[in-house]
Parts: sequence; C-alpha cells; structure tokens
Amino acid sequence: MRLRSSRWPAWLVLASLVSNQVLFAYGPERSFWEQRRREQTRRSAGNGTGFLAQGPTPASLFGAAGASVFPATEKGSVHSEFAGSVSLPKGLDESYRRFFTSIPLASSTVRKISLPADHKPRGLIFHIQDVHRNLDAQTNIAHVVTSLINVQSRSLSVSLVGLEGAFRPYDLSWLRSFPDLKATRIAAEDLLAQDRMSGPMFSLLTSSQPIPSVIGVDDLAHYQANIDAYRRSLPTKEKVQSRAKTQLNQLNEEKAKAFNPELLAFDKKVRDYHQGTVSLGVYARALDNKKGSPLAKPIELFLQALHMEESLDFKQVETERSTLLESLSQKMSQTQTNDLMARSVAYRAGQLSYGDFYRWIVALCNEAGVSLARFPAMADYVRYVLFSEGIDADALFNECQNRERELFTLLAKTEEERTLVARSHHLTLTAHLLDFSLTPADWADYERIRAYTPPDSDLEPYETFYREAHARDSDMAENS
Repeated sequence: MRLRSSRWPAWLVLASLVSNQVLFAYGPERSFWEQRRREQTRRSAGNGTGFLAQGPTPASLFGAAGASVFPATEKGSVHSEFAGSVSLPKGLDESYRRFFTSIPLASSTVRKISLPADHKPRGLIFHIQDVHRNLDAQTNIAHVVTSLINVQSRSLSVSLVGLEGAFRPYDLSWLRSFPDLKATRIAAEDLLAQDRMSGPMFSLLTSSQPIPSVIGVDDLAHYQANIDAYRRSLPTKEKVQSRAKTQLNQLNEEKAKAFNPELLAFDKKVRDYHQGTVSLGVYARALDNKKGSPLAKPIELFLQALHMEESLDFKQVETERSTLLESLSQKMSQTQTNDLMARSVAYRAGQLSYGDFYRWIVALCNEAGVSLARFPAMADYVRYVLFSEGIDADALFNECQNRERELFTLLAKTEEERTLVARSHHLTLTAHLLDFSLTPADWADYERIRAYTPPDSDLEPYETFYREAHARDSDMAENS
C-alpha cells in the first residue's frame, strides 16, 4: 500500500528495529551527545569547564535586550531558504530538495544519502534511526516525521510510512476522525510521555495534514522470537550479571599483577571510559600515545576542538555578546534586522543549524562593518562552534575503537599480558551483551570470539536476542 504522487513516490520508512536501532544500541553516539548535554548543564551550574558545550544559543546570544528582535511567529511561517543546507548527490533530482530542507536540524542530522547503482532513483526512502524508551528521541522523531509529511504538492509527497513492531496495513482514520482534536493531542502527548506511544505514531495521529498509508514492515515470527529471547533472559539476568562482574573484578586483580605500568595505566583509562566514569575527552587523550601510528583525522579534530573549548572564557563570551548586539543594532539596516529576526526564528524552529546561524552572524558583522576582532572571546567561540560542528561522531568512535586495539597490541609485551587483554575484551563485550548495549561492530566481534569459546547456556537468551533482531533487520529492509 502506498499513496502515489503524480510524479514520484517518496517512501518514508521508520524501521525502529533496523540495524543500529533495536538490536544495537545507539550507544556511542548517544553517549556523545548526552555527555554534551550533561556538561552544558554542569557548566551552567558553575562547576567549571565542560565538554564541547554549546555555550550561548542564538536565542540567548542577544539576551533580554534582543527580545523584540525575535517576535513570536505562527508555525510554518519560516521561509524555506533558511532550512538546512544539505548537499544532494549528483543524480538526485533537485525537486527532492524540499524534503531535505523540511527536516528540522534541531531534531535530527542527515547522515548519508545513497543512490542506486544506476544513479536513477525512482523515489526516496528515509531511514530514521531510533532510540527506544527515550522521550527526547521519540519527540525528535515525531518532529521529523511531521515535517516530512507536511511536504505536500502535486508532484511530491510522502506516500508510505513503514513501522517496526507492526505486521500489516493500519487504518488510523477512525482515531484521526475524533472531533476534539485538542483532546486527541493531549491524550497522545500523555501516552508518548509514558513510553506507550512511539514518535512516528504520535506524528501520524496528531498531524494537521492528510497522512500517507501506514504499514508494518516487521516479521512476526522473528519479532516473537526476539521478544521471547528477551523475556527468557530476565529470570537469570541478575545472576548472570553478578557472575560477569565477579569475573571482571578477578581479571582486574590479575592485570594489576601482570601488566607493565604503561599498559596498566592505559587499561584503567579505557576501562573508566567504558564504565562511564571519565569523559570522552580523557579517553581520547589516552589514545594520543606517540608509540602508535599517527592519529586518525577524526580523533585529531576532536582533540583540537577539545583544546579550543578548554581555552574559552565563557563568562567573557557572555559579556561580549551583549556588546556585539549593541554595536550591530546601531549599524544594521531594516533589511538586515528583518533578516536577523527571520534567521533566529528559523533556528528556534529547527530549520537552521547552530553552525549555519553563526556563519551568518559572521557575514552580518562584515556587512555591517562590525569587526569581530573587537570581540576576541566571541570570535574564538564562533571559531570553536564552526570547527566542532564538522566532527563526524560515527567516524570518531570507529577510529577510537581502532586506536584502542592498536595501543593494546603495542603495549602488551608478554604472552600473559596479551592473553589478559584478550580476556578483558571478551568480558567487556559480554557485559555489554548482558545490558543489550552492543554496537554493530561489537556484536560482530562478539560472534567472532564466541566461535572459539565453549557454549554458555546462561548467555543463550541474550545471544538469541541479537541473532533474531539481526534477522528482523534483514526482513524489514526487504519488506520496505
């Protein structure tokens, strides 16, 4: 089932349990951005320097004095020219740009655009990565789905929404026809907050636009086997986790006796990072060991951004932004003032990225004849924002993992040390298996290691969970 458009069908696939979603935790990237939020909160509490904190947002850049510059506007009034600047690959019709410019950048990131081998796309599939049982993630997904559904024209519209955990076409008209739209929205918001409704379903039920066809793309047999494996893991979970913890503690005692000092110090920092007791910055600096090969570019860029952040004086940034506003307000034309207002609204509506806003601020300063050199702290902050925006989180975590393995190989000098490193890696993967937080690379690594170790009946439900989820991934991709 799909709602056809007169020129191209655009397919919106929301497969929450596909690939990196269910089966594999959104883990590394989630921790990356959650850490940013935690450190920003900590900074606001006055507890010192944080980690890649955003500092003043565009809305706060101009403080209370700028309130009249940013009047409230009706939803949907932001002009599309301020939408996200996504580079479309050659071969993709420019008509599709409307979809990409509709995506709220405050809620999502366009990670990759792929074309078929013949470079002749006959439609679009938007694969939206999910994080289960996370209200922020579900709210953001709802924003994205609503924005895409709102792209309506004779030749272009979303024609189908595919859902995980569902197995047939769904008719939502009887729910959407309820006469009290406000009551429908209140009920949907409550269910979303209680984790009893997903972001996509919230969007479909509350959308003010006609909605596309909705169909389940999951496989019932693998879904039931996946759920059954999870349920079978629950009765023994505490026992198995306790056993794994004991094994790790015993292993740490062995490492303390057998590891050379440099290996022991590195192992502790790696362990502390994976247990969440030190920041990504501390971990990345531990990877910057001259004994290894030259640092991969993503790690190098991250460390540069970290150094830039630590050198910032955020109090001075806050002071200078007020002075900057005053200088700009005296020199801006009415057109520039209106443009500033529109771009601020676009940012708050999620249609203008943080970096794009500051790039425009730099251009505005140049046009208005206000030199950022007069505001060195603010200029340093803008450079930091634009620089850190270019960090690819996926590439960063992949390279960190590669670097960690390289350094363990280099620092482990004896056969005993190498054996303990291998056991430690296996037990760490097992711990992540038990709390369902393996990444795709972790799971592949775990399966490789398990091929050489005796079967463990206590781990069977957890391993079956991952295998069934992997099978669901393949089926949902095929059904889409």
